[in-house]
Amino acid sequence: MKRRWLVLGAVSLMFFFISSATFMSLGLVLPSMMAELKWSQTEAGATFSVLGLACCLASLLPMMLVRRIGTRWTMLLGALMLAAGFLLGFITKGLVLFLIGTGLMGVGFALCANIPGVYLLARWFPEKSARIIGIYFMCGAAGGVVGPPLAADLVASMDWRSWWMILAITATIMGFVCLTIVRDRPLAEDAAGEPIQESGPDAENWPYKEAMRTPQFALLAAAMVITQACVTVMHSAAAIHFKMLDHTAAFAAGMLGLQALFAAVAKGLSGTVGERIHPRFLLVGGLALEAVGFLVLAIAATPLLVGVFAVTFGIGWGTAYLAITVLMIRYFGPRTGSDGMSLVWLLTVFASRSEERRAGKECRSRWSPYH
Repeated sequence: MKRRWLVLGAVSLMFFFISSATFMSLGLVLPSMMAELKWSQTEAGATFSVLGLACCLASLLPMMLVRRIGTRWTMLLGALMLAAGFLLGFITKGLVLFLIGTGLMGVGFALCANIPGVYLLARWFPEKSARIIGIYFMCGAAGGVVGPPLAADLVASMDWRSWWMILAITATIMGFVCLTIVRDRPLAEDAAGEPIQESGPDAENWPYKEAMRTPQFALLAAAMVITQACVTVMHSAAAIHFKMLDHTAAFAAGMLGLQALFAAVAKGLSGTVGERIHPRFLLVGGLALEAVGFLVLAIAATPLLVGVFAVTFGIGWGTAYLAITVLMIRYFGPRTGSDGMSLVWLLTVFASRSEERRAGKECRSRWSPYH
């Protein structure tokens, strides 16, 4: 098997794992921890804040470490930090230790997720990077779909400490799988003896500082910040908005799951479409669909309109997310484009958290969580 397909499999599996094990499933494990350790809602909520903040502050680390120790060692370090965080979750008896653990999870996520993954795939698949990155993102999104029900089932059948121990063991195994398989650049020849050439639009890299001063970077960064702010507001306020419209919690969860499913599919399909039309058109279309989705949500008084919102916004979000990443790689090259995405994510997470706090205040002022 060609080395590059092994690399795709390894980094996609890692992205699937960390997406399912961190942000998307933490909320399913916290209620059991709160009941046993006597944590308040505020204390439990602080774990999400630490996880997000650590991931945000560590978003520039992959850029620095890949240059110094290589991608596979960076991903191994991230996996071991994840394992350490999960292990602290397993042994925790108090909030402080678990907050340290969630901080380690956030840093590990940054070191193993899309920044090193996109860089590797753009180098290994220069001629069809859009399609391959789309598959990679779809795998990560699929982890977000699988993780929550899996966490709920395992915690119900065993306990929350067993869940964290399983994750610690899995993270360690995944780290050494990446160490064994991942290579920083295409080898002169793969296992079958076929040459792999670095060519196409992704072969050249801009100087980093020069690239960050271009209007293209500013526009792409703004598009990603807007997209993620919309996603954060949607996750923070949509469920309460649905409740105010007299929809049940199960209905709200189903619509958010439907939106996530269509976003995952859109990320995968947009990569293939992006090889036939320029990704800038995908970006415009994705942002337009996000806007239409929010307009529909504003007037969504019936289940049908809520479904239209979920499908429209999900497709728009997935399409815009993929298009921004591919455009960064095409404009600035694999290394500089990936470095640029590190900076974009640093800006994005801070902006999204600001929107989340604002949306949360507005929702709390309009609806009591105890209703």
